[in-house]
Amino acid sequence: MSEIPSTKRLNGFQEVARLWAWLLHTPYQVPQRIWQGRFLAASLLFAITFSIYALLLPLSESFKPFGENYTLCLALSMCGFLVAYALNRHGYYSVATNVTLLNFSLNTFLAAIIGGYEMQSLFLIYLLIPILLSSVLVSFAQAVIVYALIMAGFCGLLLSTLGEQSLTPHIAMIVGIVGMITLLMIYYRNNVEQIRQSNLIESEERYRSLVEVCPDAIVVVAEGKFVYVNPSAITLFGAHSADDLLGKYAIEFIDPAYRRDVSESLLRPRDDRPLEQRITRLDGVARAVEVIGSAILYEGKRARQSVIRDITERQRAHQQAMELTLEREKIRLLEQFISDTSHDLRTPISTLSTVAYLFEKLSDKISEQAHHHNAPDQQALERSLQQLRERAQSLRSTVQRLARIVEGMFDMARLDGLTAFTLTRLDLNSVVKRTLEPYLADATQLGCTLTLTLSNDNPHAFLNEMEFSRVLQNLVENALQYTPNGGTVTMRTYVANQEAVFEVRDSGIGIAVDELPHIFERFYRTDKARSTHTGGAGLGLAITKKIVEAHRGRITVASQPDQGTTFCVYLPLVGQAPLTG
Repeated sequence: MSEIPSTKRLNGFQEVARLWAWLLHTPYQVPQRIWQGRFLAASLLFAITFSIYALLLPLSESFKPFGENYTLCLALSMCGFLVAYALNRHGYYSVATNVTLLNFSLNTFLAAIIGGYEMQSLFLIYLLIPILLSSVLVSFAQAVIVYALIMAGFCGLLLSTLGEQSLTPHIAMIVGIVGMITLLMIYYRNNVEQIRQSNLIESEERYRSLVEVCPDAIVVVAEGKFVYVNPSAITLFGAHSADDLLGKYAIEFIDPAYRRDVSESLLRPRDDRPLEQRITRLDGVARAVEVIGSAILYEGKRARQSVIRDITERQRAHQQAMELTLEREKIRLLEQFISDTSHDLRTPISTLSTVAYLFEKLSDKISEQAHHHNAPDQQALERSLQQLRERAQSLRSTVQRLARIVEGMFDMARLDGLTAFTLTRLDLNSVVKRTLEPYLADATQLGCTLTLTLSNDNPHAFLNEMEFSRVLQNLVENALQYTPNGGTVTMRTYVANQEAVFEVRDSGIGIAVDELPHIFERFYRTDKARSTHTGGAGLGLAITKKIVEAHRGRITVASQPDQGTTFCVYLPLVGQAPLTG
């Protein structure tokens, strides 16, 4: 409060309280200095009021401490008090304190010299006031100087009354005792203050060290602007140094959707629980944060200190956990569905396959009988029978494809529920050769050129031969399916970086770049494959990857449209994996 209060019509008590607060106002920010400044202001107001009272009211000559110069000395003294009050009100505490005590000390000295023996009672009053004020307002060294000035006035009084009735002994004793007690009090107060200040500094250092190394961002906002940020806050907000943030409005970093919640939280002295918000860094990156704050005083101003924790990764992990849980639930439901419907699915497929077979045989038999008995309209009958055969073959093909899809679903469900394979140390070359021999033997019928090259290093790995054979079959059949007639499929084994590798390279239609990241997903099929071949359900490569990972291996793919595709299966060599998966 730095202005005279407005003249609103208030009740008497409020008016006096406001006036008194204005009179005692000082611009200090340190709590202890605020208290001392107000005490000094109150003391000076009392001294000024008393001086005005003494000047206005008539006093007897015997009561005037300065004799004929009473009015002049008192006026000068009051001017000194007014100067000290003005200095204190404008923030010059030390100067105001020294002026006040010097004024009182000079009054004591002059009263002693001019007033003499008759003024010894008034001298005691002048003596005690600066001593008591110094015990509250100044340091020990300054108090000693004040005491020395007072004692000089006391000695002057003794000299002025030499040869007369001097001061009574009890007055001299009072002067000495009060002075010594006051000095002891100031010394003790200084020691206590030093200890308290030392503890305060130590506490502040601990707090600062804790804030500086805290992994959470800690900021102080006053008048809406950052006035303090710790290193973690600099990192969180994407700044290079504290200067990039200090002085900026904090609300500018908060997502508009959360600004209302922030405004409401500022009305509370302390947040009961962390509030989730979203901020935008200096580089434009959005981060999810958790904020809890409380109102504080920072350098004498109202401010709010907030602890900000980056929860972006936590939210992302939570989202991933939810997605994983959902995926597991989907797999569980699929497994349950497949388990419950396995018999119901296999039975109609078998029935349809049998019906297709019977249709073919029946059409052949009818054709034979009609030909043997020379049935009329033989050509029309043959056309009908041929159509029946084609429909039966189409039905059989569809049934076979449906059977592959269902078996793939069963295999996928089985692999999802399988915790581990039983692995055996085997020669990779031998497993590959045994599995792929039928394809090499039927290469001419397949319409492609197949070549197999085995590594001279005879790589050994821990394998489940039955399951790993399915990997080899799926990859080779996939290569044959998407390679046109006359193309080539090259298979080979080799050792690279302590891994046994099986590679399948074809010269087929290839895979688009944007589809490569998805080909191992369940039920995924490329558009080009769907338009060219009937294919399967999109489970072959998903099953292949599942089996490879169960062998502690990995599978990669490289492809370009119309330039072929290469699949590589990497397995740990013997000694790099345990006996059981």
